[in-house]
Amino acid sequence: MFRALATISLSFLLAAGLATGCTGATPPPPAAPVATPVPTPTPAPAPVAKVYMPKELDVQFVPLTSSETIEAKAKQLEKPLTQRLGIPVKIKVANAHSAIVDAIAAKKTDIGFLTPTSYVLAHDEKKTADLLLQASRYGFNSLTAQVDKSMLVNTYQSVVVVNADSPIKTVEDLKGKKIAWLDISASADYIYPYMELRKKNIDLEKDVRSIIVKGQDKAVLAVLHNEVDAAIVFQEALLKVSKGDPDVYAKTRMIYFDTLIPTDTISVRHDMSEEWRNKIADAFIAIGKDSQYQQLLYELFTHRGYTVSDDSRFNVVREANKLLGAK
Repeated sequence: MFRALATISLSFLLAAGLATGCTGATPPPPAAPVATPVPTPTPAPAPVAKVYMPKELDVQFVPLTSSETIEAKAKQLEKPLTQRLGIPVKIKVANAHSAIVDAIAAKKTDIGFLTPTSYVLAHDEKKTADLLLQASRYGFNSLTAQVDKSMLVNTYQSVVVVNADSPIKTVEDLKGKKIAWLDISASADYIYPYMELRKKNIDLEKDVRSIIVKGQDKAVLAVLHNEVDAAIVFQEALLKVSKGDPDVYAKTRMIYFDTLIPTDTISVRHDMSEEWRNKIADAFIAIGKDSQYQQLLYELFTHRGYTVSDDSRFNVVREANKLLGAK
């Protein structure tokens, strides 16, 4: 009896073990851990550029002559600018355009009367000044070689002056000729003509004979005296000579270079607010149109007024700088 019960119990246990093996003796794998989301960090706010809101304005320019009266004349513009802008305006004389560029970079001056080359330096390399306005000058009649007071422009040109009967008819004809130039720092009298001649594959060191003279009138006189074949000068150079020789127009002929050279600028420090840029521009434009100050502007800067301009007009300056840098 006991043996029969044992046999039944063993059979039951074996059957239960087999059933357990069939239904999953291996336990299920543990559930994958749930990833804890990492919070996205909030980006730090971009630094806000400081906008300059002037309480007074410092203006600098380089005088055309060393006259002791120049600064006193310039100060005559302080009152109308102060009245129009509502804050004090101080006008100071600088000894060089590079000094104005450095003063703007150091935030020691707010506005500078800069040449095109100095403006590009301050804007492109120093990144401390922006173009505000361009100076206007009277137009020029290429047929009569006379100033045209009926129009204002903000570009000018270089010219080749030759004797009226000269075989030189084009700029390309200068190859192999003797030419009078001004100093290599002169825009209309060297830099831009140099650039254009290089484009026409004329090497100034190999293809022409050059002499350096001091003064546009001396360059023209060198042509009249047959000391050179041609002179490269500013488009209005004959006006100076005509005061002593009214027949100079009949005795000579001009050949125009293609490059339009931009006039001088009024530039402002880079962080000047848009509101104040507009106020300053409006003030200078208004003074340029005021008959009370027009002659003063011309005596100080040879400017006939001011006009809104665009930085792209100075790409020709950048091109010249690049070419001269590779000289």
